[in-house]
Amino acid sequence: MIEPNFCSHSVFISKPNSMNPKFFFRGLSFVFMILFATTLASGTPSGEFDPTGTWEYHAPDVMDGYTTGTMTITKTDEGYQVLIGFDEYNMLEAENVKLEKNSLTFNLYVEAELVTLSGEFSEDKLTGKVSYSAGIFDITATRKE
Repeated sequence: MIEPNFCSHSVFISKPNSMNPKFFFRGLSFVFMILFATTLASGTPSGEFDPTGTWEYHAPDVMDGYTTGTMTITKTDEGYQVLIGFDEYNMLEAENVKLEKNSLTFNLYVEAELVTLSGEFSEDKLTGKVSYSAGIFDITATRKE
């Protein structure tokens, strides 16, 4: 309730009551709901596939020692980073990593030889091709994590 106050110069001054806690908590709840909704909406843009995680790949026709391994994909400020692991000791970082919708391409140097991978994601599976001087070979990968 607003109570009038009169001072010696006959100026009307209103004095507000303390805030009603019921309205304060409703307003605060509304603000939190808006923040929560915008946080959910600001995730991966609609239509863009999120490939982050560890993938186990299988390329049966490539040179021995490289037929299976892991591919770890992480999101960075610049785009995506891909690390290929042939075993627990050998990890190589891919270059020129590009993800457009569900298509992934990158280059990698293995034993001083340029290897190019291109593939398509479909949910938790990648199907594509690996190419280097010995030819073009099939590769598949399945999301592990």
